[in-house]
Amino acid sequence: MAMASEEIGNRIEGMRVFLDKFILFHLGRDARVQLNPAPGEKVICSISHIRIEDIRFELDSAELSRFEKDIPAFEDYLLDFLTKHRRGLAIDD
Repeated sequence: MAMASEEIGNRIEGMRVFLDKFILFHLGRDARVQLNPAPGEKVICSISHIRIEDIRFELDSAELSRFEKDIPAFEDYLLDFLTKHRRGLAIDD
């Protein structure tokens, strides 16, 4: 059964609130987070910041439901992305 547009919007907004706090904590206020609905009841998430390579991933309805119920699993998922996409730091002599 397809989700109503309003329900998808509410779920995306809830995810946005969580991601904004999570990314603020891990990368700072200059990080950019974008969430957009996609066909097939999916959400596309993009995260950009100078300390990481740009991240883009999709979550389908089942994944979104799983992460809504298991926030620590979602945090682990996001931390894995941040770790894999971090940029090397230049050290000045």
